[in-house]
Parts: sequence; structure tokens; C-alpha cells
Amino acid sequence: MKPTIAIPNIFGKDAERLASFARRHGIGGIEWSLDPLDFDELPGVMQALEGFEVRFHARFFGVDLAYNDHHRSNVSMKLFRSAADHAASSGKSYLTIHIGLGHSSMGPLSWKRALENLAALADHGAENGVTVCLENLATGWTSDPDLFSQLIRYSGARVTLDIGHAHAAGEGLDRIFRQFFFQNRERIAGAHIYHTEIDGIGHVPPGDIDDIRTRLDLLSLCGCRWWVIELFSPGEVLQARQLLEEYFDERESQVEGGADQGYSSFMEGSSASV
Repeated sequence: MKPTIAIPNIFGKDAERLASFARRHGIGGIEWSLDPLDFDELPGVMQALEGFEVRFHARFFGVDLAYNDHHRSNVSMKLFRSAADHAASSGKSYLTIHIGLGHSSMGPLSWKRALENLAALADHGAENGVTVCLENLATGWTSDPDLFSQLIRYSGARVTLDIGHAHAAGEGLDRIFRQFFFQNRERIAGAHIYHTEIDGIGHVPPGDIDDIRTRLDLLSLCGCRWWVIELFSPGEVLQARQLLEEYFDERESQVEGGADQGYSSFMEGSSASV
């Protein structure tokens, strides 16, 4: 079964334009980036996106539930709780957040607060039918597979596995992605799909499917059914979408031809692979 292919807000806050683009190109999912200044506009956004599977992304710069400063941490938690509440009131079930977003160092943050507040937010979301997911970043605590996994295990949050951030954190090596995957494979709720991230450039699309094939193979293994093409140019989105369709066709042919049998043994030997 193919995953749902989704796209982010590639047209800013223009939900109607985004919906039109997605319908025209047969894209079934939207990962809408929330703006805490525009929560009141969310009902109109949801009306424009009716008929799509929608999940939310709380990409809030200057907001972090791990702030060492008590006041900033509390304010941040209120914003994230509000985001979860708005997701719930919109009838949506997933919210992706970050720890350490936009920080060049973890100096302003507290590891203890990160653990405790992520757990509290995950509990708050669950009480309201919303699954809180933590995304791995290219720098900071969540760029380290071991620290990231500690946050997930302690808090009970699920995982949004960003394959480009994992690649960037590993200095271009899929080895780091394997560590993220194998430590969290039962908790992965969604993935962000692109090749890598480069400072000053941003998200880089795959040149061809071989750039991301290993990472897609692993995502396919764990049954991850939400793949967001996290590129922001319509042309790049459509090119990546075409690569994914070709990849799905190839995988289907392998399964039908019996060439996919080695994946179970690959999973069994995962501890030796990372």
C-alpha cells in the first residue's frame, strides 16, 4: 500500500491556491504549518482544505518548550498546547513540533525541561485525540540519534522522521539515518522527504531516486504512511513526486517478482548495520 503523499504550505497562507494545486496534481495530503498569530483563521483554512488528509506542523521560531528560562518555557508550552487544541478542534490528529529550532547552540535550553515538557505536551495531546510528533533537526540535540531516541522514549511522543535533516546531520551519510530509523521504527508516524539541507540554501531535492533510495526503503519497511515532500518550489515538488511514483512502481514490481524477500532479514540484522 502506497503512503499518502503530502505537501507543505508552498503558497504561504493561501490555502485555496494550495488546495487547487494539490487537486490538479492528484496529491492527497497537506501538512499545514501553523502560525500562532493566525490560529483564529484556521476554520477558513480547513474549509479550503476539505477533502484532504491534513496534519499540522508547529514550526515556531523563538518558541521552545525546553527553554531554561522558566517564563519563556511556560509561554512556549502554552503556545504548543494551544496548537494541539486547535488541531483537535479542527478534527485533526497529528501535530509535529521541534526542540532546538533556530538555536545555534543548546545553551539557552534545559535537557530536563525538554524531557518533562515534551512528555507533558504528548499527554495533553493524547487527552484530546492529538498525536504529538517530534521532528529530528540537522543540528542540536535532535540531530543526535541517541539523544533523540531518549526524548521519544521518555515522553511517549511519536516521530516525524526528516530524512534530509538526518542526512545533513550525518555529513552526507545514510548511516545516521539508519540509526534514527532502527532506534525509533515502531514510533514513526510520518516522514519529511527531500535529499539534504545545506546552510544558506535550505532543503535540496534529490537529483535522482538513488539519492534517497536507501532511506525510502527503510521507511517502506516500517509501514510509514505519511510522506511529506518538504520542498517549497512547485516545480521541485512535482519533480520529487514523479521520482516517488517511479519508486513505488519499482517497489511493486520487486514485490510481485519476489525480489523483495531480503528485507525481513535486513531488519533482523539491523543492529549490526548501524
